Amino acid sequence: MRFLLLLPPLLLSANAYAEPQAPLPSEQELAELPMAKCYTTAAKPPSSRRTLKNLPVEVSAGKAAGSDLQADFQGNVELSHGDRHLVADKISIDREQQRVNAEGGIRFEDGWLDIESETLSAEISSGTAELTDADYQFTEQLGRGKAERIALEDGNRVVMENASFTTCPEGDNSWDLQADEILINGDEEWGEAWGSWLYVKDTPVIYVPYFSFPVSSKRKSGFLFPSVGSSSDNGFEMETPWYWNIAPNMDATITPRYMDKRGPQLLTEYRYLTERHYGQFNLEYMNEDKLLINKDERYLFHWEQETRWNKHWRGYFDYTTISDDNYLNDLGSDVASSTDNRLERTANIGYFEKSYQVNIRLLDYEELGDSFSSHRMLPAVEAIYHKPEIFPYVNFDWYSEAVYFDHSKNEIPTTSRLHLEPTLSIPFGGPSYNLLAETKLYQTFYDQNTKDAPFNEVLDSSVSRTLPSVRLLGSLNFERDTSLFGDQYLQTLEPQIQYVYVPYENQDEIGIYDTNLLQYDYDALFRARRFIGLDRIADANQLTVGATTRYIDAKNRERLRFSLGQIFYLSDSDVRLADDDTQVTENHSAIASELDIFLDQNWYFHNELQFDTNNGRTIKNASMINYQPEPNKRLQLNHRYLPEITESDEINQLGVLATWPIQPNIQLVSTWYKDLVENRTIETYVGLQFESCCYAIRVGYHRHLNTNFPDDDAPASSRDAFDSGVWINFVIKGFGGASTPGYQEMEADSIFGDVRNEYINN
Repeated sequence: MRFLLLLPPLLLSANAYAEPQAPLPSEQELAELPMAKCYTTAAKPPSSRRTLKNLPVEVSAGKAAGSDLQADFQGNVELSHGDRHLVADKISIDREQQRVNAEGGIRFEDGWLDIESETLSAEISSGTAELTDADYQFTEQLGRGKAERIALEDGNRVVMENASFTTCPEGDNSWDLQADEILINGDEEWGEAWGSWLYVKDTPVIYVPYFSFPVSSKRKSGFLFPSVGSSSDNGFEMETPWYWNIAPNMDATITPRYMDKRGPQLLTEYRYLTERHYGQFNLEYMNEDKLLINKDERYLFHWEQETRWNKHWRGYFDYTTISDDNYLNDLGSDVASSTDNRLERTANIGYFEKSYQVNIRLLDYEELGDSFSSHRMLPAVEAIYHKPEIFPYVNFDWYSEAVYFDHSKNEIPTTSRLHLEPTLSIPFGGPSYNLLAETKLYQTFYDQNTKDAPFNEVLDSSVSRTLPSVRLLGSLNFERDTSLFGDQYLQTLEPQIQYVYVPYENQDEIGIYDTNLLQYDYDALFRARRFIGLDRIADANQLTVGATTRYIDAKNRERLRFSLGQIFYLSDSDVRLADDDTQVTENHSAIASELDIFLDQNWYFHNELQFDTNNGRTIKNASMINYQPEPNKRLQLNHRYLPEITESDEINQLGVLATWPIQPNIQLVSTWYKDLVENRTIETYVGLQFESCCYAIRVGYHRHLNTNFPDDDAPASSRDAFDSGVWINFVIKGFGGASTPGYQEMEADSIFGDVRNEYINN
């Protein structure tokens, strides 16, 4: 039988629904995950009180009896009020007292909490309810437990007495929290526990007088999970981060760090977000380092900010400084890499319009060790303008910059440089061809301060350089249907040809401030200049010839791409940098090629090759083969060879990367790199994670080559060449937000490094 009762709303839920900040995975995506049984989609949200205010209460039961003051229902009783649902063997409703009582086989649902209990008593007028001997389960995030008493109080509060809490699925009690009292505030979306013991496999591990945890993705201040480890440089290490939710738009993380060999250190990070600004501050401080003879304080300071004042004005600021050159190598940091040999400080302010933009930039460096010091831009002002069809078919572009190059050393010259670069171009194009005719004028003025000898004997204080440039670029696109290994493809052939002419002008009286030699990969063959920077503009009378072919399958996916090209010098190029070997006296450049093969969705191969046919030697070779059948399964082999990275050094490295599930709940991540020149392993990393639905344990071993710089305590050669150590992290899952697969957290975690599919060029 079914009954319709026009009663005041029954408060059967004590939670106000909060919209998730990020969508949960779809059911299909969840089903494909290795631990799909751990994750559930979001339940339908409970209705608000305002929505329920005028809704009727529906009751169905096998038997009903009552009077004007009371109604009694028995036999599979179901009571519904909006999205709230109550099932019990017996329900009584006292109209005069505005009270609901239920007994036997009680099941209460509201889209946020599912509760099974022996009894339920609810005050209709006050909106409170009490359940005894209850089992509860959150429906929007991992979390369940038991309680002797659950009180659903006014104000969206749930109070549990002698209760337990765990994020493990039903039937798995790998860990749980057993507390004298647990309070869940639906408005704040946070839970609090008093007098708690943390149990692991039914064994008490630690007593926690007070503990707070989220029941949604909302943030709250509190301690995060600690991490421990040990290394040969630092000894035993422990970090205990504390998170401070200052405001909805700002937060901070304060991390005390203890290193057995070195002493305590404090790490802080402050983040902020406003309508126009996003940024963060980092301050890392150590009062003294016990390992150093000179035990002065050690510190790192970092500030980074992105600004968008309006649709036209934007800014970016980045500043980092450290107390000593070996800070990053000894102590590490999330702000910079231990392999960095300088820290960049920059400030950029830009104004953007549709046809032009203006940028103002300050650039400074903090050089580490004895690395070559660079000039500072204090400041650089850049103006760019584009005007299509200033004449019929003719585009006009303007580039100009004014820079002051300063230097910290008196013997290094400084300068003010003004550069003007107008360009006229005539583009033509169609589906099967592209043509570009372009002419530039390079006009540059230098006002040089040569300071001390020997530069004042070579450089002129004032220099004006004027150079025209002509560039012709054309490409064709041919297509044909073809077959390969029994499959049908569309093959393209895209030949390119470029001619560049720049007359010669002696530029030896100009210093080198920001200029270097470009590396001739395939794309660089078709650049108009041989040097990056403006202090040297090489004379050119050259022809570049290249071609690209692609194989595209029936689903319009590129399965193979191969490019090959070379520059032919019609005359020598006499402009050079300080080294004589940059002068071009050969008839042609090295051959440059690039090859990409997508065998299927799982296999990918990439190769870059530069081969000097004049001397019969390879000057660059970089290869990578990647196998990835699933997101959490990846094997990668890469090799890099650069024989002349400097005059005396070369790079010849072999690397292996693997991330692979050994079992559905055990994930391996490992990297290994070897220096084939020195015949030594420069990095070994092995990380292993055991993951269940409710917790994860991550352990790892890392050994890597240190980047040591000489300092006041000792020369670089006296420092340990390698650092090795182990670490362990324990993660309790499900505290807030939607759960994500563990392998994604492992790949994103900095302790596993940056794992990518593509080869990174130097």
